[in-house]
Amino acid sequence: MKKLLFTLIVLTSTIVLFAQPANDNCASATPIAVGVGSCTFTQYTNLNATNSGVADPGCGNYLGGDVWFSVTVPASGHLIFDTQTGAGTVTDAGMAIYSGTCASLTLIECDDDDSDNGLYMPKIDNSSLTPGSTVYIRVWEYGNNNNGTFDLCVYEPGGSGPCASVPTISCGATQSVLLSGNGDWNIQYCGTGSPGAEAIFAYTPTVSGPQLLTLVSNPDLDYLNFAYNTSCATTGWTCIGRTDQGFATLGPINLDAGVTYYFIVDNDDASPNFQNIEFYLNCPEVGGNYVHPTDGIQGTYNGACMVNTCSGTYVDDGNANPYSSNINGIYRTFCPDLPGKCMTAKFTMLDIDFTQVFPSGAQYYDYLIVRDGPTQGSSIMWAGLDDEDLGGIYDLAGSWPSDSTFISTDESGCLTFAFYSDALYVGAGWVAEFSCTDCGTSPTNNDCNTAIPICEATNLDGASPGPGLTSTCGGCNLSENYSSWYYFEITQSGRIALDLKAENFFEDYDFALYEAVDCTTLGDPVRCSYAMAPTYCRVASDNAAYYMSNVTANGSPGINNTTTYPTSFYSNYTGSLETEVNTGATLTVQATVVCPTGGSPAARSAAVMVWIDWNKDMDFLDAGEYYATTDSYTNGSTAILNIPVPATARPGYTAMRVMMNNSVVPQASVCTSITGGEVEDYALFINDFTHCSNRVKDLDETGVDCGGVDCVDCSASNWPTNTGMNNVATDVSEDVQGDSWVNWINVTAGESYFLMINNWSPGGSGFDLVFEYYEGAAMDCSILPIELASFETECINGEPRITWSTYSETNNDYFVLLKSYDGITYNAVDTIDGAGNSNSLNRYEISYHEFYEGVVYYKLKQIDFDGAFAYSEMITGSCGLNRNIKIVPNPVNEGEPWEIQGISDNDIISITDIHGRVWDTYDLPKGVYIIIINGKYHQRLVVQ
Repeated sequence: MKKLLFTLIVLTSTIVLFAQPANDNCASATPIAVGVGSCTFTQYTNLNATNSGVADPGCGNYLGGDVWFSVTVPASGHLIFDTQTGAGTVTDAGMAIYSGTCASLTLIECDDDDSDNGLYMPKIDNSSLTPGSTVYIRVWEYGNNNNGTFDLCVYEPGGSGPCASVPTISCGATQSVLLSGNGDWNIQYCGTGSPGAEAIFAYTPTVSGPQLLTLVSNPDLDYLNFAYNTSCATTGWTCIGRTDQGFATLGPINLDAGVTYYFIVDNDDASPNFQNIEFYLNCPEVGGNYVHPTDGIQGTYNGACMVNTCSGTYVDDGNANPYSSNINGIYRTFCPDLPGKCMTAKFTMLDIDFTQVFPSGAQYYDYLIVRDGPTQGSSIMWAGLDDEDLGGIYDLAGSWPSDSTFISTDESGCLTFAFYSDALYVGAGWVAEFSCTDCGTSPTNNDCNTAIPICEATNLDGASPGPGLTSTCGGCNLSENYSSWYYFEITQSGRIALDLKAENFFEDYDFALYEAVDCTTLGDPVRCSYAMAPTYCRVASDNAAYYMSNVTANGSPGINNTTTYPTSFYSNYTGSLETEVNTGATLTVQATVVCPTGGSPAARSAAVMVWIDWNKDMDFLDAGEYYATTDSYTNGSTAILNIPVPATARPGYTAMRVMMNNSVVPQASVCTSITGGEVEDYALFINDFTHCSNRVKDLDETGVDCGGVDCVDCSASNWPTNTGMNNVATDVSEDVQGDSWVNWINVTAGESYFLMINNWSPGGSGFDLVFEYYEGAAMDCSILPIELASFETECINGEPRITWSTYSETNNDYFVLLKSYDGITYNAVDTIDGAGNSNSLNRYEISYHEFYEGVVYYKLKQIDFDGAFAYSEMITGSCGLNRNIKIVPNPVNEGEPWEIQGISDNDIISITDIHGRVWDTYDLPKGVYIIIINGKYHQRLVVQ
């Protein structure tokens, strides 16, 4: 008999109890001694801290784990509360200060990441505390998931430092300041520390609007930080700009008349050498009198904020005197301020220098350019000069109109003026009178006050039609070009990031995010990127005897470009000439060369090369992206290259470079300039026969041709021309030289935001905007303050009729009925006047013709007399399905039953989530789902 061996295993368990910190609650707050003049940090811990039970302070993603401290306010009433990680472990914290008693606390201020000692550590600078009172300090780790040790200090500034002496300045007056050695502060105004000396000035504008700051002298070319604030304190500064240039124009910044602002200049250089810095605040323009700028803002050619007007006088910078010399193509733009209008400019005086020196015959001249549209790249209506006051017009491009009047025909209705003057001679300048004429254009969502609400959205696609009837100008946003506006409200606190992807690889989109309750309080953006999109390397040549007279490429529609050559011998046609080719097919590129017909055989020969960026990484350096002819070519001959399109080529837009050089040996370096030759870049669209290259946003895709099944995602890792906000970038605003990315943003429930998307080019293909939510953040659009009795839709004679009624209305100016085909982005259907103020039942009705056969989503936008607005809940309807199909309940709580009413046994039902995944059960986890009936998109189901 086999014996069984039994092994007795004794299981033991150990219970470890972790002690809570002594200051886990307000009643046991740790007293802190107030320092004087400077901060002395002490290390503390919140390890094992619990939720103290005091209400959420509203910032810093409070989820518990808070510890408490207390201080007595000195006679000055001014204390600075600062934190740092130091030798500790907490790298992201929140802090709040309270007055009152532990039994009855009153929140004074809450902060998340204003400290200069770490990107996500808090700091509070408050100068209005009650002397002799006790202030309670509450500190926690952001999200309560990485508790540990941190440093804290509290000190009284003591009247020392740069705030001890603040001179008052006026606009237009140059300020001179000597900076030397270490400063009192080391604040990251513009994303980097500034340990050098600082100086502060006070300024009270008399006119509201955007203003510029001009740096006149920075002889040692040190990096200088300029920022402004509404109080002289160590926190609350907004960056104007950081520059190491000797001369620069920074801004614009939006200032309110009658408010005192503090401006700081802070040197990065802490060396003992004295630096004499000179700057001034530009005086704002008086409406109706517009002067041409002489310098560009933030290193661009744009010299002034865009102006919306239908009247006024426009003159050169000299006004009654001659204009300035050395104006290097600086431009400014004017757009209509009324719908259905286009700008007109009638010149009443024009005197621009034209000098011919005899007997040499050398010519020296300045010139003015008039462009049809809102950017420096808009089409030229006329370029030229006249040194006889409209009596001797000399056309360089286009033709001067017989009545001296230019009228915009662009979709924007705008006119742009650029001016160039040399260093030798000047003229009297010009005078033009502005007005507007009817032209049939009309705004859509290209104004803040017509912003599209984003409701329960994670992503959307849209387009930017024009600058609209009003223009914002502040922070990095110098002007609206082809813009679109969106609006959303924060329903849950956390962090938000975004990824903005151009649907056309070669378009340059920028954005500005404003925290504001309405369009009249936008101020400067809280996040902003004006960076130039990444481009391919640019090369040049220097010999007009060698160029390509014709370049062709097959495909659809094909490329057939007959040209001579530009001055630099480089042409970028990616925004205007393209062809579509299929993976696995053959792309045939032909180039006809122009060469000298005399000289040695080498001098008469040329080689032709082609590079194609198959993997869309913004270079032509990968294996298999270079093709060259094996023969050399002479004048008038045509090189032919048959290029196989790889099956692995990334679908969508990419670039093709065609180059010729004077050599019998093809050049292998794509980024090296050539001697004798020409370079031309074109756009290719790669079709891989899947929905990843069909140029539309399919149901399973996050954006157009991205984020879907078997498609690459929409992030910058696959689309290097993207821009947006992420958790890697440290700056909050960037100019044209930026890297296209700024830091993500902390949002608090109840905040409202306006987002402006700006395209550099007209007629853009559009963009995909992907929102990313972290730490619980969520958004929606606000709900109507009026009391709705009903809001319904039905089909009458094949057309939708939308009716609603109200029990009461207060200051209700009018309603706008909005519709959407995806439940995310909405457009206006019609407008109807409200009842103003009413306590009785009011009924409204709108009918219209709808071509779309699927489900249409409707919302009401209600606008008050003061411009405030809000939105109704969403309803759905369809005149194409001809039956009443409903999902009830919708939304539904997770785990509860729901059903689709109005369907038959023959109907085919499909359920997908927003990622395109198919679900074969009605028991769905939390999320947003698409219910598809018989292959047609029907409506969304929200499981909450």
